[in-house]
Amino acid sequence: MNPKTAENYEPSYWTIFGCHNGLRFFKHAKDQESKRKSRHPALAAIGVIEDTPNVVFQTLMSLGSSRTQWDFCFKQGSVIETIDAHTDIIHKQLYDSWLPWGMKRRDLLLHRYWMKDDNGTYIILYHSVLHDKCPPQKGFIRASLISGGYVISPGNRYKQSVVRHMLAIDWKHWRSYLQKSFAGRLTIKMLERLAALRELFKTNLADYLLPEFTSHDLKKYSFLHKKEKDQYKRQTPSDDYLMKMEDESDEFFDCSEPLFDDELNDNQAVVVVEKKVTLPEDQTGNLPNSWSSPEPSIFQIRGETFFEDRKKITAENTLLHTVAVDWIKSDKREDHLASRPGNIVQKYAAEGRSEFFIVVNFQVPGTTMYNLASYHTIRTSIKDIPLLERFVNGDDSFRNSRIKVIPHVTKGPWVLKQTIRKPTLIGNMLKINYIFGKNYLEMDVDVGSSTSAKVLAGKAFSCFSSLIVDMAFVIQGNTQEELPEHLIGAFRLSHLDVSKAVWANS
Repeated sequence: MNPKTAENYEPSYWTIFGCHNGLRFFKHAKDQESKRKSRHPALAAIGVIEDTPNVVFQTLMSLGSSRTQWDFCFKQGSVIETIDAHTDIIHKQLYDSWLPWGMKRRDLLLHRYWMKDDNGTYIILYHSVLHDKCPPQKGFIRASLISGGYVISPGNRYKQSVVRHMLAIDWKHWRSYLQKSFAGRLTIKMLERLAALRELFKTNLADYLLPEFTSHDLKKYSFLHKKEKDQYKRQTPSDDYLMKMEDESDEFFDCSEPLFDDELNDNQAVVVVEKKVTLPEDQTGNLPNSWSSPEPSIFQIRGETFFEDRKKITAENTLLHTVAVDWIKSDKREDHLASRPGNIVQKYAAEGRSEFFIVVNFQVPGTTMYNLASYHTIRTSIKDIPLLERFVNGDDSFRNSRIKVIPHVTKGPWVLKQTIRKPTLIGNMLKINYIFGKNYLEMDVDVGSSTSAKVLAGKAFSCFSSLIVDMAFVIQGNTQEELPEHLIGAFRLSHLDVSKAVWANS
């Protein structure tokens, strides 16, 4: 394995606990191994469906009457509000007859958002919300979906779909003697919708097994899985329902990549940042609340043959050098950081240095406003890089159509890894104010100008201290002459602490 990228390939911390009805079921190892068991464990299922990801996605998104053919958990849902082309609020009620005897009716009010990756993978994510148009209803207890969603990946030359479904649900107000037996069962039954969906598409999992996956491998896996299951049963004897799933005769699909990644511990150390300074730089990546320069090889960009085969290549370097990252908070939006006395851009100019800066200033709205600004320099003339010169000297329309951000979550929750990973032309999604100075171009990016971006920023902020996030910037190549692409600059944030952002007026 390339040592430059080895750190990004982590073992799966989700362990299998059963196979049933053609699905494999997983439980997060953190829930299994921690001394204090989670009251709302994250569970997951994986299955194969005999149709393209696009068709599966459209079926999952359907709220029409045909949904009842496979979704036996919910009555026909309703859309409360459509926020934008990829975001809405939906209300769902569980079928009364489906709930265990003596359990009050449950419903869910969910914020749903979705996206499609360049490789044909669809992602649908959910979490519970409050909404004035749909308050809690009489006769229902509103459950809370802590996190969950679907990842629909193409398989077998796009003829099949590998579907992954993860849920962590607080069903609310359980009687103590029912909690363990029914909470897990309800969540698992919801995950079993994958099997109903598979039957709708008349799947045949046996045809999907790879030729090199021999009967000997199946027997070996069965033995190892039985051993693992026995060990798990000794550790959690109270979870009876989970262990009643016998897998010896069930079909299953063995994914060729780790199913899910680890959610980091919340007990991260913090570093006190002195006033009027940027985030500390730590190229080892071990210092919390710091920045560093990631390996370019973790980012995929358009190569010379992209318009022929649509294939991307591994980035080898960056055109600009990242020299600083600011982490600022304020009671108002902070614009034009590069012009301020004491800013690194002004320091370089005062010293008579010739470097030209590209400054990217993300402005995150809220009761307290946050600014995350990165500073990238080039020592040679921008005329030596024609596309960069066109970007700097072009109009706003050209810049908006070309500036692309490539995010990458190196460490963090599975949901964020699936959400924050798609290259995006941010000028088409967010409002950008371009500001010029003698030795710089600053881009003030208003994150609040897009509802979905604001939601993602909020979810990231809620667990920043547990994340290692990489960000790269590219001027998109739209013609053969502009290929291959090159990274403008990149930076990594390690366990950023929201409380340690520096007040802008301090």
